[in-house]
Parts: sequence; structure tokens; C-alpha cells
Amino acid sequence: CDAGQGKVWVYTVNKATGALLPDPKVVACGAVSPGQGCIQKLFLKMGGPRPRHLAFHPTLAKVYVLTECGNAISWHSVNMASGEVGEAEGQIKSLSPMQAVSCVASSCCFQPGLTLAAEIEPSSDGRFLYVSNRGVGVAEDSVAVFQLDQASGAARWVQTMMVG
Repeated sequence: CDAGQGKVWVYTVNKATGALLPDPKVVACGAVSPGQGCIQKLFLKMGGPRPRHLAFHPTLAKVYVLTECGNAISWHSVNMASGEVGEAEGQIKSLSPMQAVSCVASSCCFQPGLTLAAEIEPSSDGRFLYVSNRGVGVAEDSVAVFQLDQASGAARWVQTMMVG
């Protein structure tokens, strides 16, 4: 993920040597759910959604992209044989999320501060997805838990826990 350019670079790996092949495919990261609070929305407007990390589902052909400023997760179908992500749109692919969900609770405590989604990790059995959020200013650090649909890979928010 290249947060500065708002893109995800998809490289092909040489199976014999393990080396990355030149000329990666570029996947643009589209707009996602707005961040929480006025500071977050301003930051999102100035910097874009900023894809930060991605994680592959352990059993389904899905990839989850976490946007730092958008505080959102999007998930996309992946062709594991070719490495293609999402639907083809010519030579450059656009991350057209099947769905995007907010990584922070829609209630109270995130309004005055800035919360940035930081890391994403599926459980080893593929039933849950965990997202850490960094609080800046008066916002608190948190971990959001999502349940993953075992057929579609869709994420459903379960809870957000304050940490630290």
C-alpha cells in the first residue's frame, strides 16, 4: 500500500527465485467512508483515504484494504492464480469496494480528536478481523473487531474496545 499516492501496487513474484518481477499493476484506492469528527474529515479531505495496510483472508480469495485516514476497510475478490484484485478497468484497476465499513464506533468518544486506522489482521480461522486505531489528541487508542461472513468474506462490526 502506498498511502501517499492512494494506491496499492500489485507485484508478481517469480516462483523459482522469489524475486519481485518489474512493472507492478497499480490499483487506485477510491474514496471510502468519511472519518469521524471535524478534524478527521478535514484530514481525509486534504490527504485522501490513504490505504495503509492490507491482509488476505486465510481461506477465501479475499483481500482486506485498510485506509488510514478514511478509517475504513474494504474487501475485494482476488484471483489467487493471476493476482488480479477487483474488477478490471483497463490497465489500471480501481479498488471498487464490495462494501466499506467504518473502523471506529459511530458513537461518542471519537468526535473531537483524530483517530487513524493503523493495522489489520484476520484471525487464523478466518472468522474475525481485527483493526487497531491510533488516537491523536483526546481520542483514545482502540481495537475494532469484525465478524467475517464465511461464504462472502463480508465484514460486520462487532465491537470496539478502548486500549492503553
